[in-house]
Amino acid sequence: GALRDAQRLAGNPDACTWPSPLPMVRYDHVFVGRDVRVRSIEVLRTKRTAVASDHLPVLMEFELGGATC
Repeated sequence: GALRDAQRLAGNPDACTWPSPLPMVRYDHVFVGRDVRVRSIEVLRTKRTAVASDHLPVLMEFELGGATC
């Protein structure tokens, strides 16, 4: 109950990550605590990421204690 779904917080809850060549399922998640502010989150879909793994990478920009990471 203490963790929140970062993709939902960023307004992008349906971004699919698997399988990478033709993603149809949101298989990968990022969960954050209440002290983390999600600035943005995206699934990186390029030719390179599609062949690097069977899952697409999830990139999140966030703030923690006033610092942007």
